[in-house]
Amino acid sequence: THLMLQTSDNVEFGTPPLILECVHDMLGYISLDPATSIFWNQYVKANQIYTARDNGLKRNWFGNVWLNHPFRKTERSCSVDCKKQICGKRGYHITEDILGNEYWIAKFISEYEIGNVSSALNICYASTSEKWYKPLLKYPTCFINVEGRTNYIGTDGKEVKGVQKGSSITYLGRDFNKFKLIFSRIGDVLRP
Repeated sequence: THLMLQTSDNVEFGTPPLILECVHDMLGYISLDPATSIFWNQYVKANQIYTARDNGLKRNWFGNVWLNHPFRKTERSCSVDCKKQICGKRGYHITEDILGNEYWIAKFISEYEIGNVSSALNICYASTSEKWYKPLLKYPTCFINVEGRTNYIGTDGKEVKGVQKGSSITYLGRDFNKFKLIFSRIGDVLRP
């Protein structure tokens, strides 16, 4: 699930049905969704999921993976005398580090490169200038352009409007031609 705005604490945003249709066509079946909930898995239909409680960053990944990670900046836990502006805005301090985009992307790529994952797809904002995004540019990517920016789905089942960036799908696997054929339905597919 995505964080719509990196300053929000809401991580409950799902992938639009048209994109999930492409994901299922590409992977055939999803072995693991390492960053989801029971609610969202009714749409993703992964054989196994890791929820926030399971912490997918600390678990082994395997098989065909679909990842819509909680999109956010890394935030370090607060000290006793914390004066962070974000804490003042949200009205509370955090007691544990919250690991953000760079950790999810590093895990996504490393689990594939060490051979635990046979193929994988990840959706995220196409933040091509961000340091955390740059490792994804080494792999085939679909820059989604169907109907403008990707509007994710809220827990009420409705599109959440106001997305501020475009989105992309990164593919880790051996069948670029299939990836291109399927994902060209929703965007421009590029190979590094």
